[in-house]
Amino acid sequence: MTCHLCEQPIIDRQQINYHHIIPKSRGGTVTAPTHKACHVQHHSKGGDFREWGRKGGLVTAATWIWIFNLRHGAGPPDPWRRIPFGR
Repeated sequence: MTCHLCEQPIIDRQQINYHHIIPKSRGGTVTAPTHKACHVQHHSKGGDFREWGRKGGLVTAATWIWIFNLRHGAGPPDPWRRIPFGR
């Protein structure tokens, strides 16, 4: 098996990630094997992790989960109930 990004062989003991050739956000479903380090480096260089973190933060803020975590620590809130301010 060969890494899609660096084109070097993947040895049995190395960690493998599967890279979406066309990003999932654009409808991509085909993946290719990569070294974990190559995959992380590829997405770090492109600023993908920063962008995904920003989008995740916006989703969290929109669903009010951050208020629950701020008040109660970690843990899943009831997704059907918003926790209002001032309680």
